[in-house]
Amino acid sequence: MNHLAQSMSVVALGACAYYVALALLASVGRRRHRRRESAAAGRRADLVRTIIDSRSSRAAAADAPAPKVVVVVPARDEAVVIRRTVERVQQLEGDPLLLVMDDGSSDGTSEAASEVADPKRTIVLRREPPEAGRGKGDVLNAAASYVSELARRGDPRLGGRSSDGIVLCILDADGWLDHDAIPRVLPAFHDERVAGVQVSVRMWNARAGFLARMQDMEFVAYGHLFQSARDVIGSALMGGNGQFMRLAALEQLGDEPWTDCLTEDLDIGLRLLRNGWRLRACPDAHVAQQAIVEPARFVRQRSRWVQGHLSCWKHVLPIWHPSSRQPLPARADLTLHLLLGAYGLLAAAQLVVLGAIALGSLAWDDLPTLGPPVVGAGVVVAVMLLPVLVVAVTYQRHAEASVPAPALAGVLLAYGAYHYLWSVPATVVALARLATRRTTWAKTARTAISSHDLAADAAALGGRR
Repeated sequence: MNHLAQSMSVVALGACAYYVALALLASVGRRRHRRRESAAAGRRADLVRTIIDSRSSRAAAADAPAPKVVVVVPARDEAVVIRRTVERVQQLEGDPLLLVMDDGSSDGTSEAASEVADPKRTIVLRREPPEAGRGKGDVLNAAASYVSELARRGDPRLGGRSSDGIVLCILDADGWLDHDAIPRVLPAFHDERVAGVQVSVRMWNARAGFLARMQDMEFVAYGHLFQSARDVIGSALMGGNGQFMRLAALEQLGDEPWTDCLTEDLDIGLRLLRNGWRLRACPDAHVAQQAIVEPARFVRQRSRWVQGHLSCWKHVLPIWHPSSRQPLPARADLTLHLLLGAYGLLAAAQLVVLGAIALGSLAWDDLPTLGPPVVGAGVVVAVMLLPVLVVAVTYQRHAEASVPAPALAGVLLAYGAYHYLWSVPATVVALARLATRRTTWAKTARTAISSHDLAADAAALGGRR
């Protein structure tokens, strides 16, 4: 038990140092991003004008038209949320084309989307069995193939762009992009080496309870801390919601760029990096999604994510292959990110140590120390609190639904407990499914959008115009 406790303390100290390094890199990334934003302010205004006037004589004379964004919404039984998503996409700056991919829904998803769709700006496609129901990756492959065919036929809705001038935005059926997300993201694609850009994620129902608030903290911290830091060292990754992908880069991966991996977003990002493409993070653009508020559904979702994350361990050795073009810090961070897919095992070991202390079979004095007068208990408390404090500062600076100061201490303690509550059972379920080679999952069901959330969103949209 003493050896386990010592090992856990070493790991915890390493994690503490990792969070501090991320915070420093994220600060550097934010400064760089502000400089780029300042330099690109005039160019963004020109970009928006070019998009709006793409059919005018002025645009026809332009040297290079702005990339055309096609928002792809994979949808399976999403009738309760799809109407609002379609309405919002049709109001976005940048005049995107919307492609709703109904994957064999049985609840009227296609009909709900078509009711509010503008036929000049929105296409609703319905897949039927046996093609339907093969997973999100297969739906996205069908969408990419469809858009590629539109480009080859010279469809006027794409403004004559080739695949290199087309960007797919993958948006979940409950995803609400910032009104100005497209003009914020597109400047990154001026770099021909960039294959994808990931925006930050937040929860539009963050005030709906404990689980919703914790997920909001988690995703805001991930986007503004982890992704901002990784953008500096070249290891930014794609998420399942709010990822912008260059169609030409997807075509380079073959006819089926997305795989059947349960975390197809992580898998495709790693493969693009291995092929020499760059991935970027855009922390100042956001997509809001619906937080899961039922514990059973939440653990089931996280079990799927952990299983998919663990299946991506196959990428660890290729990351370190001599032919890899990634810098050493990026390789190290990507490897650590993949290995942390087994975080639940680390959390379980920490609980064993704390349980042993509570039962009296292990004393605080048995834990390693940094020398007098610092004792083991102080080390444990410090390494447990510092990462949470880093997350708290990040969240308070960037969240739309920041925590009131009097409640902050309690929320921080709850956030620390939150990771133990889901990571241990989710990892156990994921490992059991891997051991029995079960790879199919039912999608996470949505909750009907409340009138409060609709009113708040309408007010937010009105304020941004």
